[in-house]
Amino acid sequence: MNMWLKKSKKLAVWVGMWTLIGSVLAAMVYVPTIGTTIKFPVPWWEHLGWVLVQYYIWGALSLIIVRLVRRFPVERERWIRSVFIYLSTCVLFAGAWAVIFISIYELAGASYVKPSGGATPPLSNIYWSTFVTRFPTQSLPVFLTIAIIIHASAYYRRFKHEQLRAAELKADLNAAQLQSLKMQLHPHFLFNTLIAIILLFRRFAERYRHADRHPAALRALHLESLFRAVQML
Repeated sequence: MNMWLKKSKKLAVWVGMWTLIGSVLAAMVYVPTIGTTIKFPVPWWEHLGWVLVQYYIWGALSLIIVRLVRRFPVERERWIRSVFIYLSTCVLFAGAWAVIFISIYELAGASYVKPSGGATPPLSNIYWSTFVTRFPTQSLPVFLTIAIIIHASAYYRRFKHEQLRAAELKADLNAAQLQSLKMQLHPHFLFNTLIAIILLFRRFAERYRHADRHPAALRALHLESLFRAVQML
């Protein structure tokens, strides 16, 4: 259930993104004609509908483009191969887009080319003319935009991963340095403590030179030395 919901959200975002792109581009063509003597050939809703169809087709093709770009990223060693694959695929997808769009247009009962007299040209001519006219103005820009976005997203994720990895390595280095410092301090601390105890014994040895002859004095020497050693700790 959660997987289905997650996929549904991704699909909704994908459709919404292409709907927004199509709506903005449709408005950029239609809005400038409002309030002018230029009469738009079709109503707004019809114009918007067909523009959305165009970009929904690109939305479906973009799923393949995304996989292709991730499979063949532009790298320093193989950038010529990747560019050749991109251009070849762009031409192929532009042809596929023209065939799909014109087929939908014809199935909807509309005629993509309305001649002012004479017979309607064959579909093969319409496919070819659509491919030629739309390749530099729509197909190539859309393909390159998708490729650039995918590369930018991949480079950003790689950059964030490297930053996180660098932070983890820095934290590990600081922990290792702290542990090394502790390892260095502990022997010196123990050594200094032992030296201090020896010095204390020597200092009080003169006062209790004959302590071995007097058990009470010997106990006093031990207690006083131990007390001073504990104070130094």
